[in-house]
Amino acid sequence: MKRTLTLIAACLASLALTTACGTPEQACTVADSSTTEWRTQDVRKGVNMDSYCKRQYGQQFYAKHTGGGAWTCQTDDHNRRPISVVQACTWQQNTNRVVFDQAQLAWYCLVSEQVWVPVRVGVNMDAYCKRQYGQAFASKVIGATVGDWVCQTSDHDRRPISVKQACIWQQNTERHGFTDRNNPLSWYCER
Repeated sequence: MKRTLTLIAACLASLALTTACGTPEQACTVADSSTTEWRTQDVRKGVNMDSYCKRQYGQQFYAKHTGGGAWTCQTDDHNRRPISVVQACTWQQNTNRVVFDQAQLAWYCLVSEQVWVPVRVGVNMDAYCKRQYGQAFASKVIGATVGDWVCQTSDHDRRPISVKQACIWQQNTERHGFTDRNNPLSWYCER
């Protein structure tokens, strides 16, 4: 009874990741609700400090890195001017959002762009079991992790599930994965 309640609770809690759930004896179709292929995401774009210096102060100026994340425009060590990374990004990338990457000691302009995000679709574990082993088999979760799916006719007749093969058959892709090792319902195919 506890196992049944746990699986049902996982199904309800994972509403965004599942399309159909029942008792542990019934099949759960694991599915991500993502349907879009393009998403807006912040992307780092380079900023050309030298171009900024020439545009702001004249062709005789060039950018010089002075340590850490500091830069100046200069003609020599005695003729230095400040750099506005925000203004440089506004001119070069049409954004006033900037970020400094401490690990790389580099400035970047943040630009919102449409980026391709592979679609994650469901894996029908029950359909896999029936195709691989016959109509008498059904999928079942026998534990609390993504590796705990089996095909079975009874507790004494269990067979393994290959999510990769299920994705090949169902979505024509080998790419597959999960979002949470401790959530059996988090498997997906990626196309």
